[in-house]
Amino acid sequence: MKLLVIADDFTGALDTGVKFMSCSTVVSILFNLNQDIPLEQSVLIYNAETRHKTPEEAQKIIQDIVKWAFLNGVTHIYKKTDSALRGNIGIELSTLLMEWNSGPLVFAPAYPALNRYTRNGIQYIDELPVAESAFGLDMIDPVQHSRVADVIYETATPLIQETCGNHIDSISTKEKRIIICDANTESDLENIASWAENSHITCFAGCAGLAKALAARMCVNEKGYDKVPTKPLLLAVCGSVNPITVEQVLTAENAGVPRARLSKKKMLVSYDGSDSVSDSNLMQWIEECKINGALIIDVENDSDTGKDIIPAEIGMKIANYLATITKRMLDLGLNPTLFCTGGDTFLAIVNKLGVKKISLDKEMYPGVVLTKVMYNGKILNIISKSGGFGNKNLLLDIRKSIQEK
Repeated sequence: MKLLVIADDFTGALDTGVKFMSCSTVVSILFNLNQDIPLEQSVLIYNAETRHKTPEEAQKIIQDIVKWAFLNGVTHIYKKTDSALRGNIGIELSTLLMEWNSGPLVFAPAYPALNRYTRNGIQYIDELPVAESAFGLDMIDPVQHSRVADVIYETATPLIQETCGNHIDSISTKEKRIIICDANTESDLENIASWAENSHITCFAGCAGLAKALAARMCVNEKGYDKVPTKPLLLAVCGSVNPITVEQVLTAENAGVPRARLSKKKMLVSYDGSDSVSDSNLMQWIEECKINGALIIDVENDSDTGKDIIPAEIGMKIANYLATITKRMLDLGLNPTLFCTGGDTFLAIVNKLGVKKISLDKEMYPGVVLTKVMYNGKILNIISKSGGFGNKNLLLDIRKSIQEK
């Protein structure tokens, strides 16, 4: 079996891909579809970066990926979606359903480990219907609907069947349609994975929750994680303005972690942040990081962001701004464990550093992934997470974890 995971942003690619690291499964992260793939690779992870594309652009990208998958012997496809239902979910799943020549597409967007549930076809975040949660106010991609089918129908009109409770065993798999599965617990997801395996389903969609359940079915031998050496200094680069990340930053700051806030107004004038912060200021921040064991860098939420700039462009500017500052601090001698929130921020940083290969190491907490890359001839550990993941003490817990001998 060869499985291809298609993600729509970088943190999603990592937090889903790492689920397969618990098996004796070879996992490879693809930066492009033209690179050589070793024959032994059984799980391929590809970030299609379609979260902020137009529906038409996303459709074309998915079509091209499916064609590539057929040519490269892929037998199973997993479309990683956002557990808060952001992005081009409807057109991507509908296109995958039509292009993949095998039965239905099973869609289970729940992630119970992070309090994301699907009940009677409605997606919940911490017991709130998703459109009524913070994700309904997302600056770039606000979620308009809580019913999963309605989110799909925003951009596509595929045949859909919703499953309620534990009635999945009675579902027919003969028709080409999207089967939306309820799931309230990890056991529910395990039942879905078991039913899908027995029904010879080869096309799936969901987040890291269903991926974990499918990985368990694929495992030959369960393997544990070795302790991964990390640098004891933590540089937290926070590009997400999700309220969960904001609370994590404030909790760490109140506990004494220094915080450097960059001006959004200056960032809008200087695209990459190259002339907004002096080397002397950066050296001061580096010293604070060394003294305190950690430093947080984020962007002030200035009120005047420029009326002629759409939110997606602001997000990309913030990501590039933070990436440039991060690279300059590394080049000035800081040797930290890097922590970043938000897929756009992570992608901007690895691009700015010229990274060509990312190695998955382990999942530290649900949705929080430790990776390693090479930069300037040295190993750089990077911890990543989606902006909406984790409890309020996450930054403090990570600092404690990397400093433990």
